Amino acid sequence: MRSKTEWVIGEGKNGKVAAEKLGLAPEQGKGIEYEFDLLIECNQRHFATITKDRTGRFQDETIEKPGEDFGATLHDWLSGGSEPSATPTVKASPKPTKAETLPAKPKAGKPTGTTTWKPSLKERGNRVIDEIGEIFNVVKNGTEYFSEDEKEEARKIIRETKLDEQGISDLEDLKTILSDELNKRGAGKAA
Repeated sequence: MRSKTEWVIGEGKNGKVAAEKLGLAPEQGKGIEYEFDLLIECNQRHFATITKDRTGRFQDETIEKPGEDFGATLHDWLSGGSEPSATPTVKASPKPTKAETLPAKPKAGKPTGTTTWKPSLKERGNRVIDEIGEIFNVVKNGTEYFSEDEKEEARKIIRETKLDEQGISDLEDLKTILSDELNKRGAGKAA
């Protein structure tokens, strides 16, 4: 990726017209964020806002001056290791939902003591999106099975899909269609 300095013209300290540096503006293709597992936007005050997170650890958090602890957490995730001992300093994080803070209510007539975890709509949707990405990433002998145009069309569909029951159902249908197409193109499960 490339970046360019973004400037704005405004009134300076002495009332004169002056240029003010806003920061770096990325130059990239449409839908590039789909390619990343973790997307962080950092401002000039060194506050990092996590806008996309497949690690499941930082989504929608703002981290002040990400440092060594944040790096260690990412390293552990990338290397498939255990949960890190230290976590980064978080300034503003989402509050847990009621379902996350309260134990699940036992259903009448059912034994208590064990509960099963049910993923949220967002988690289910992200899992299906990840699975679609895996289908697109199948390569055999250096050959990709889907063109960039096909990938971009799928990205457009994903961006426009709301992660509700119907949207997740539509994404699962898309995943099935892409999987079938992958098999038709000769990749199969062995690729």
